[in-house]
This record gives sequence, structure tokens and C-alpha cells, in this order.
Amino acid sequence: MKNSSSFSAVSSDPYGEGAARVAFVVAASFSFLASCLLFCIACYVIEVHHVTQLTRDQWVIYRSYLEDDWLHAAVAIRNGHRVFFPAFITYIDIFWFQATNTFLVRSALAFNLISCLLVVYTFLQHSTRPLIEKCLLIGFVLAQFFWLGNFTQQGFGFNAVIFYFLQLMFLVAVLGLSRALNIAGPANDYRDPRAFRRSWGWLAVSVVSAYCVALSFGTGMAIWPLLIILAWVARSRHTVYIHLFLHTGICAWIYFVLPGTETIERQLHFYPQTIAAFAVKLIGSPFYYMVVDFGLGANGLGTKERIAQVATYIGGAGLGVGLIVILVAMVARPRLNVVHRVALALMLLGVGASVLIPLGRIFFLDPLADRYIFWPILYWLGLVLWLFEGPVCALPSGRLRMLGLWGLIFYPFLLFYSHSVMSHRLANFSDKLTTAALSFKVGLVDSADAAAIIGWPQQTRERLDLMWPQIVDQRLG
Repeated sequence: MKNSSSFSAVSSDPYGEGAARVAFVVAASFSFLASCLLFCIACYVIEVHHVTQLTRDQWVIYRSYLEDDWLHAAVAIRNGHRVFFPAFITYIDIFWFQATNTFLVRSALAFNLISCLLVVYTFLQHSTRPLIEKCLLIGFVLAQFFWLGNFTQQGFGFNAVIFYFLQLMFLVAVLGLSRALNIAGPANDYRDPRAFRRSWGWLAVSVVSAYCVALSFGTGMAIWPLLIILAWVARSRHTVYIHLFLHTGICAWIYFVLPGTETIERQLHFYPQTIAAFAVKLIGSPFYYMVVDFGLGANGLGTKERIAQVATYIGGAGLGVGLIVILVAMVARPRLNVVHRVALALMLLGVGASVLIPLGRIFFLDPLADRYIFWPILYWLGLVLWLFEGPVCALPSGRLRMLGLWGLIFYPFLLFYSHSVMSHRLANFSDKLTTAALSFKVGLVDSADAAAIIGWPQQTRERLDLMWPQIVDQRLG
């Protein structure tokens, strides 16, 4: 049986009459098709033009896999992060697929697709919205998951497998906890043994998935307070809190007892003002990447600094609305359906990331860096799902509701230009890496040029030549 929501109220709003209604339906249909086209383009570009050469942090990460045994390499600190579970997928790429990155990128693409399908399935099963609004929101979900503004994560194997494995496990943890809470409920005394087993089985799925999230990336540690907040809003039984707090402590102990803890501790810094400024700019960064390539200067949208400033204002507004939603949910503790719980979890993850990232990156921090855009994309996905599943679409027929729906209609079209630019950027960067690596191998260019393109300029030519030659020979020979 579907859960009811205190925010949900199905309305028979006709979206206008006559020609206005036809125009709305046609526009919504084209918007959905545009989102599907964005998805197809992203899959093609990622499959054909993903980065196949080793680059950036991979030079150091992969070296440890060849110099140490697999377990030591898996538990080692990577730039202040523990990437224990994705390390096993990376290990497979090195020793079974000659470090071509293709296995990593395809695995990440599969993780991203499964994540998208989980959100879409949850929305279709539990949303009370009319069919046309469901299609618009599904199109928005597709666009958010596969917009190539996030190409740094989608096109680079070692980044992709970390972020999208974490994303999938995060959704499984949230949906598992939601399922457990639905079965258990505050009033359920477990007189039915089957309900008892099912509830604790789903809770176990959530906890195991949470461990996978927490030990896949440093920011993933936000999963534990996030699950506790979801349990609080759902008015969960006290036994659920006990288990979540217990596993939070165990996971934190594991995280800090493994080798490399001193590296993490050295990087931790707490400056509230810096964190607040970073969070506002980070949440606005998708808008920056959406419009910055439309053109700069007198004939364009202005300077990058002006666009970044506007993006900061948008980020501040979006973050403010999201924090109000989160605080109201925590105080009022309304009865939420599964869609609202997923949306709330996505917002909490975005806020958690915007706090945790500057804790360990205070001295070389750029909130507009493309490697961070993954987190605000999920935040905006959660905020839009919450608003359109509840307050906006529950409004009676009026301008605010239609304004929101037309915003969803135009959104995929607004992404097309940046989607195309990022597609070309990924393809060109991949080609440059391949050319640089081949030139470096045969000695046609000096080491400084090649190393700069490859992304690890502090490595000298001699150091690169000595770096695990068996991999270099397999890849370039």
C-alpha cells in the first residue's frame, strides 16, 4: 500500500483550457524527449570518448597497487579519503583490463543508471502526481543524473567509480531504511514474526550499504547522521536509533583506526565562515557551468566573475530554501512518503558535503572546481523533488504552480549547450592525453609538456619512465 504524505494533495488542475492545454501537453512531451536525448548523448560520449590514459591522481594511486599487496593498497589514504570498496573495482581494472579505465567507466555508468532507475521507480510507485507531471519530473531526474556538466566524474575512471558507487549505495541505504521504517512503524509491536524479520532485514541492508558509502569517500561519512535524521523525522522506534548510533561509532572507529589517520587529522580545519561561504558557492556551481560557456564579454553574459557572483546568489537562495525544508521536517516530523524521504536525504547529503569538503580542503579550495559539482547536482535533485511532490504541485491552479511546471519543461533545453560543450571538452581532453602519452613514450616531446597534459607535472621524465613499466608497455606498446 502506498504511503500517504502530509504534503500530497492530488488536484484536478487542467493546466488551462483548449489551445493552452494542448500547448502545455506538447511542450511537456518535447521536454521529456529532450531529457531522453540528453541521456543518449551522455551514454554515447562516455562510452566512446572517456579518458583511457592514466592521468592526474591515478599515477600515484595505481603505483601503490603495484608496490603493495591489494589489502594495504585498499586501506591506504587517498588525498585524505578512504576509498576501500571502490579500490577493489580499481584492482580489477589494473590486473584484468590492463588499466585502460574502460572497465571503471562502464561500471560507473551502470551504477549511475541503476541509481537513476531507483529514483524513477520510487517516484512512479509512490508519487501522487498526475501522469504529465510525473513525466516532467522523470525528465528532470534523467537530466540531473546524466548532464555532462559533471563530466569530470563521468568521464574519468578513477573518479567515476568512486562517486557513482557511493551514489548507488547511498540510495540503497536510504530506501532500505525507509522500507524498514514503513514495516516497523512507531506502533508496530512485532507480534507478526514475518514483519519483525522483514523490518530488521531491510535495516541490515541499509546499514551494510551505509558502511559502503562511508568507506568509499571521505564525504560519505555524512551517511550516518543523515540516516539518524531520517529515523527521527519518521518517529522511529528507539531500537532503530540504538543500531544506527552503534554502527556510526563502529564505522568512525574503523575509519580512524586504519593506517593513515594522522594524514586525515592534519588536514582537518574548522572555520565556520569559510564553510558557509563555500556551501553557498558550491550549491550555485551547477548554474555557473550551465551558462558560463554561452559566451563571455560584451556580446555574451558577462565575465566569469559576474556569472560566478550570480551563481552564488542562486546558491544562497537554494541553500536557504533547502535548510528551511530540512528544519521544518525535523521539527514538525510530518508523515512522509518514500519520495519525500529520498528527496530529504539528497538535500541532507548536499548540505553534509558542503560542510565536510572544506573541513579537509581549507588551503586549496575552489567551490567552482568541476570535481565538486557532483554534490550540488544531487542537492538540487532532492530540493526539486521535494517541492514538486509537495508544496508546489499541491497548490490549486495558479501562476506559481504553472511557473514551476514550465520551468521543468524548459530545463532540459537549457542544458543542451553546456552538455554539448562538455561533450567536446571530454573528447578533446581524451585525445590530448592519448597523443601526449604516445609522444612521451617515443620521446617526441619534452617531459614537461607531456607531464603537464598527463596531469602530474611534478613527476620528471625519469620518474615516469621508471613507474611500473609493465603497465606503460601494455598500454602504449
